[in-house]
Amino acid sequence: MKVNNNTFVSSVPSGASTGIYEAMELRDKDNFKTKRASLAVNNVNNIISKYVVDKIKNNVSLTEFDNGMIINLDGSQNQWGYNKSKLGANAILPVSMN
Repeated sequence: MKVNNNTFVSSVPSGASTGIYEAMELRDKDNFKTKRASLAVNNVNNIISKYVVDKIKNNVSLTEFDNGMIINLDGSQNQWGYNKSKLGANAILPVSMN
């Protein structure tokens, strides 16, 4: 992700768990069964990065920042809570780490 001429890089593991509380990864849908995540990368570059710039200007806490990404920006829920299926947990977590 590039914000204000700074480049940020993070890496998150691919989850093997499929429990009911699992945060949802966003993977490309293709016929080759790859683990590509260009949809999640696109969400970081085109949606989350704008949110980051706004929150940096307002000097918010990490908790407020993360809750804003999960609840306000993504907002996807199942019966057990927020599952991050709109933007992808694999897009939200690495941004939070930076």
